[in-house]
Amino acid sequence: MQDVDTGRILMLAYMNPASWEATLTSGQAYFWSRSRQSLWKKGDTSGNVLNVTELALDCDSDAILVLARPTGPTCHKGSRSCFLSDDTIHFFEFLPFLQDVIRKRIEKGSEESYVRRLVEKNEDEAARKVGEEAIEVILEATTQAGYNPGEDLLIALDPASSEFYEEGRYCFRKSDGSEKNAEQMVAFYENWVRQYPIASIEDGLAEDDWEGWALLTRRLGDKVQLVGDDLFVTNTRRLEKGIQSQVANSI
Repeated sequence: MQDVDTGRILMLAYMNPASWEATLTSGQAYFWSRSRQSLWKKGDTSGNVLNVTELALDCDSDAILVLARPTGPTCHKGSRSCFLSDDTIHFFEFLPFLQDVIRKRIEKGSEESYVRRLVEKNEDEAARKVGEEAIEVILEATTQAGYNPGEDLLIALDPASSEFYEEGRYCFRKSDGSEKNAEQMVAFYENWVRQYPIASIEDGLAEDDWEGWALLTRRLGDKVQLVGDDLFVTNTRRLEKGIQSQVANSI
């Protein structure tokens, strides 16, 4: 059983043909008790039913994924899930949770709110800080785990830049809507390499941006690994061109 809205895993239970049919007919989750040899409805006693939105068989047709909206705690111990405590933020819940926090701080935060001031300043600054703070969270987690960033842990990036390359520009349509040329992208990477223990950048520029790759290699090729994955695609002709043009330093 999985919460259709949050993705949280709720519980496991056994279904037989009778419970399957009862679930399809009623729109609420029914199961089969093998110990009592009887049909039972989830929430029949507590009232915390599971309203089913979708049923899906796995590839071998021997397991069923039930997507549902719980009307209350799913676990008999009173928690939303039989697997996680209520104070645990599930992976699938994190982004909506974060989005809600940011929205509230923008709409209702005081003038001293860092989030509010950052967004009001300009979108470019906010988008830049989101990227930087993602790395800083990784470094902080590394430190709290007892490791040393730069010694025990190095960072590898894979921006997949071909995915947002349009007519010679790098277009950040899914973040702040800004655009950068190759030189600005290289300057961006240089700044991050100075700040953080970055050891590798894969697909830092688009697969057809040969001039940009040459610039990136001149500026950072002796500092970090520059992987031309999409650039070379194990194609010997593209690899030969890369060697002749002194582009990238790894495949």
